[in-house]
Amino acid sequence: PYVFDYIYNTKTPNDWFIAGDSGAGYLNPNLLTGTRLESGIPDALDLWVAHNMAYYRRFDYAITGFVINGFHGDMPLAVQEAYAQFSRGGVGMQLGFEQPIVRQTPFLRHASDIYPNLGNLKQTAAQMARFARPEKPQFLIFRWILQKPSTIKAVRDLLAQEYPGEDWEFCDPYTFFDLYKRSFPSG
Repeated sequence: PYVFDYIYNTKTPNDWFIAGDSGAGYLNPNLLTGTRLESGIPDALDLWVAHNMAYYRRFDYAITGFVINGFHGDMPLAVQEAYAQFSRGGVGMQLGFEQPIVRQTPFLRHASDIYPNLGNLKQTAAQMARFARPEKPQFLIFRWILQKPSTIKAVRDLLAQEYPGEDWEFCDPYTFFDLYKRSFPSG
């Protein structure tokens, strides 16, 4: 559709595109394997990989920003290996997983959903600051839903102002996952 043409034709060096919820389609990937809730439907993990590879190539994606698995538990290694085939830049997770790095693909669970109080952004900054730990470096994914860049910038500025000892750094998703991966001894 024309919206994709417009977005890609007008992007700037400060624009990055990543896949949204679970990849090219909205589903719980753990339900693609095994008995699939005793449904009798065959395993579809390989179909899912092929489906995603086509769309990730088409839109030049390398990151899945947030994988939703509903109430279906942590992601098993087989599903992580599937994501590593098409989302090599990184995978943000709703729930847990077996290994943080699979085939050079970093996986990281999100810290929290953020629903800013637009009337009191200091409250939002405090919510995020509660996740800071003394161990450094620390990599945190916060899920923001339908927020303006100016709101995120305002909260970023408040974090730097109100919590300077934490050295908050916001960066693009590709840099983020690359730094996270490099933080591991084999990274």
